[in-house]
Amino acid sequence: MAGDNTISYQRKIFQILPNEYRLSFFKAKVEVHEYLNGLINIFYQSKKLKHKPISKEKIKSFQSLTDQK
Repeated sequence: MAGDNTISYQRKIFQILPNEYRLSFFKAKVEVHEYLNGLINIFYQSKKLKHKPISKEKIKSFQSLTDQK
């Protein structure tokens, strides 16, 4: 898990959203389940996490903003 709560799986990037258990999942070990229909679920300690796919362009633009500081 990266510092920005993202993981890379099968060339796709997913952002883990904060929940009632943790605000950040930095360095947390998560499990990715991919089903035959293509659905992706991400789990932390057997709890399903809310997540969203994000584009590589969004990450690059965010990194360029933080590099300017």
